[in-house]
Amino acid sequence: MDQHTPTSYEQLGRRVQQQLEAATYPAAVPGDPDPAAR
Repeated sequence: MDQHTPTSYEQLGRRVQQQLEAATYPAAVPGDPDPAAR
């Protein structure tokens, strides 16, 4: 099985990761496109 996942799955994973981060760090500024980038 190819280890590289399609871009769609990568975007989906990032969306889930952002939601998890938002739940883990509620202090994050709302509307911040990518809090992890900071």
